[in-house]
Amino acid sequence: MNIVLCEYVNKNKYNAGNKARNDVLLITKKLGYKHIALYRSGASKILVMIHLIRGSIDAVLCAGKNEKILIQYPYYPSAVNKLLFAVLNFGKKIKKYKLELVVHDVIGLRNGKLDTGEGQAVLASEIGKMSIFDKVICHNEAMKKVFNTFSPETNCKVLGPFDYLYNGKSIVAEPELPWKIVIAGNLKQEKCGYLYKLPNLSNIKFELYGPDYSGSPGENISYHGSFSPDELISHINGHFGLVWDGESCELCSGAYGQYLKYNNPHKFSLYLASGIPVIVWTESAIARYVEEKGIGLCVSSLEEMDIVLNDLEREKYYSIKDNVLKIRKDIISGKHLMAALAD
Repeated sequence: MNIVLCEYVNKNKYNAGNKARNDVLLITKKLGYKHIALYRSGASKILVMIHLIRGSIDAVLCAGKNEKILIQYPYYPSAVNKLLFAVLNFGKKIKKYKLELVVHDVIGLRNGKLDTGEGQAVLASEIGKMSIFDKVICHNEAMKKVFNTFSPETNCKVLGPFDYLYNGKSIVAEPELPWKIVIAGNLKQEKCGYLYKLPNLSNIKFELYGPDYSGSPGENISYHGSFSPDELISHINGHFGLVWDGESCELCSGAYGQYLKYNNPHKFSLYLASGIPVIVWTESAIARYVEEKGIGLCVSSLEEMDIVLNDLEREKYYSIKDNVLKIRKDIISGKHLMAALAD
């Protein structure tokens, strides 16, 4: 029996705070994985460790030879990962099951210290610990390259865009001026300072969705409030979804901006699940995917959107949108993770 270890809010409810993690649980449930609770989020550190030991031992006892135990990375606090890896690796040597890992974030890539000796050491240590897994499901080829550089023996499988399970309808926006650019997600100034410096571009209006927006909407900026991940798609109304992070409108800067060189942001999947094309930074890891699939535009700065969109013909937009809708079917049904989990 294949097993997935879960973090719960309480005895009978998954953590609703993270759509990506919850979708992994729902997809594995469809595939027949047995769910075993690790711990309740928000519990004290002592209780977390007690439940963690109990849950991981339950998984070790349930898993048979060549069956799989799947976990999601990282868990918090970080001590959870170290203890969990140790227990599961010990059991693996005895029971001969397979360990698989779905990567949501790589702390050593996200902390913005990759260009320092200390940062390199942190990343090397983090990735090295994952060598116990028979399969590590990472975001894209750029992330896989980093993993293989620090741990050549690690078997990495590229996921592609995260799945975004959804069975409702999305709003269809006709390509007419002004172009509506959707910016969704956490709108904190410390994460996306660029948002508070948006240029006033001709024929472009920004449509904002998400928590912690402290700016002032204006003629070219509308703020629509915050919605749960399952409700958001039915509210999004725009022509393109923007994937951008950091302080600057000239490039994706700072720790959050530079992280885009390695990760697949969940908002990328949100936009595709909403059926809208994307605009991404040319140096981001997802730019290659966007170009290969023909699902959006790549720009080096936000001001470049003005030039690119002014040259975009109606027929070309429909062609891009058709490509998005083809991928959307797989994303909203969980096909990416299903393919990555398949042997």
